[in-house]
Amino acid sequence: MKISNLDDIYAFIYVYQERSFTEAAKKLKISKAAISNKINNLEEKVGFPLFIRSTRNVTPTQDALILFQYAQKLIDSLKEFESSLNQSQEMQGKIHLTCSTAIATSFVSEQITKFLSLYPKIKIELTVTDSYLDLIENNIDLAIRIGNLESTSLHGKKLGANKLIFCATPSYLNKFGTPQTLTELKKHNLVFLEIHEKILFKKSKIKLGEYSEKRSLISNQSNVLNQYAIEGQAIAIRSYWDLKKYLLSKELIEIHLEDQLEDYGSVWLLTPTGKLQNNRVKTLFNFLSKNWLNQ
Repeated sequence: MKISNLDDIYAFIYVYQERSFTEAAKKLKISKAAISNKINNLEEKVGFPLFIRSTRNVTPTQDALILFQYAQKLIDSLKEFESSLNQSQEMQGKIHLTCSTAIATSFVSEQITKFLSLYPKIKIELTVTDSYLDLIENNIDLAIRIGNLESTSLHGKKLGANKLIFCATPSYLNKFGTPQTLTELKKHNLVFLEIHEKILFKKSKIKLGEYSEKRSLISNQSNVLNQYAIEGQAIAIRSYWDLKKYLLSKELIEIHLEDQLEDYGSVWLLTPTGKLQNNRVKTLFNFLSKNWLNQ
């Protein structure tokens, strides 16, 4: 097998990403027939079908997924090579980054501004979602996630533990008192994410969800819970990194109970294996890692 036409590879990548011959043709500014011919040529070269076509859908085969991974590495390497031909040339190109709403608000948005001021020819595509997107299939360069590193296809750096803390405004604590024991905690209005309900206290092994008797606000949006606590309405149980600026400004005060919650996983900076060979991805990876640890 010998693939000699890069245009066929580009056509394949666009059809794979768009799941549409029509949309891929628009992106490449060529006809749908030309796209179809390129895919047919490539399928003839590799010796297996790449897409299952129907009147409504274009579905990649399992072999197409494997080829897509190699094709992305090839194109990224070519772009990096072209850039390195001129050592004085500014770093440029696009970086696709994804993270949760909370991390985007509390950390990434500020860091992107700083990074782009240093590298004005870089373009960043930020996908904010609380879902875990497949980095390879969605052609994502970097992701910041909470949890545990499981996939062997990803290179990861642990930024730190996802420590959960209790905090409230000075006005709330002056009005309702500062709990020190779990028994006293039950008397308070608590706000926390649904995904944290099953987290255990380290000593007593009691679930956090058992302390929701007076819970007046339920939401899956962390910024809503944060704002509710900042307005003095409740004790918030949130990730330390998400509330650090409010703690430093004394808008919120950390509450130290006799029993603390277990960490909810760790904060990871992830990238598909091989992506760090791309200089701009590696630069942003190191930039985010350094600034998270220094925040």
